[in-house]
Amino acid sequence: MKYFLITFFLFLSAQLRAHDFYFAFAELQYNEETKTFQGTLSFTGHDVEDALLRVNFIKKGLAYIEKNDTTIHALERYLLKNFRLKYKLQNIPLHILDYEIQKNGLLYIYIESDKIELEKREIEIAFCNLMDVFSEQQNKITFVAEDKKITEVFLPGSCIKLISW
Repeated sequence: MKYFLITFFLFLSAQLRAHDFYFAFAELQYNEETKTFQGTLSFTGHDVEDALLRVNFIKKGLAYIEKNDTTIHALERYLLKNFRLKYKLQNIPLHILDYEIQKNGLLYIYIESDKIELEKREIEIAFCNLMDVFSEQQNKITFVAEDKKITEVFLPGSCIKLISW
């Protein structure tokens, strides 16, 4: 009986892993009218919660926290530290406008940059989110500007890309 219980608990603990893959997605575009970058970051909600809990930015799951400036600030401190835009070697300030957690567990983060005039059609994008927590993390971005659509994949060790259009 003792060996059965040990085997059972080992099997159960192996099954408790949330999932075997870790993906995040982003859609980003440059708005010529407002001169801002606008986008959506998509994550598995419990992966972001796990990361935020590990660094003590939140004390309980996002679904149980009141959506307010404090929560958005916690998301900004963690997520925008790892999702960054640079133009001519200068960071472009980004802000979280809002977020929502879907019933299917997906977390959508809506972002916008400060106004920036682009002379050169090139930006550096860092999309390193959750790679500090999950070694298998893979991120993918679709960038749209001037009717061009560019897709890039970001992996641990290569999570910063230069995009030209």
